[in-house]
Amino acid sequence: MTAAPSVRAITVRPPWTLPILAGIKGTENRRQPTRWRGLLAIHVSRTRCEVGDADPRVQRVRAAYRATRAARLADAYGCVVAVADLVDCHPDAGCCAPWGDPDAFHLTLHGVRLLPRPIPTRGALGVWTPPPPIAARLLDLT
Repeated sequence: MTAAPSVRAITVRPPWTLPILAGIKGTENRRQPTRWRGLLAIHVSRTRCEVGDADPRVQRVRAAYRATRAARLADAYGCVVAVADLVDCHPDAGCCAPWGDPDAFHLTLHGVRLLPRPIPTRGALGVWTPPPPIAARLLDLT
């Protein structure tokens, strides 16, 4: 019997969600590493990051993607809005410019796919497992 595929998730605080959803930011910075590789849901936090709002990289992406579906989903607070493939996680080594932060673990995301509609659910810190009904919906969409 083959094991069913599974999915994990990360919660990202806006405005950092927009560069990910637009396919511009392929590196997500985390304090903890993860061994997980595979399907990763992108969940939009219910709280906003003021540092991100002032970041010139984010401001450039916001200006370029203002009227897009990615921009609308990036502000769907408390929802899973996309999936991607998590292909690597490594400590900073001066790599992953311009999005990789020093002294962070870099999660490498490929193939970001926007969901047809946001899926409301609670987020969590770190890499987390979505509730079974949410995971099933995500797996049905991929």
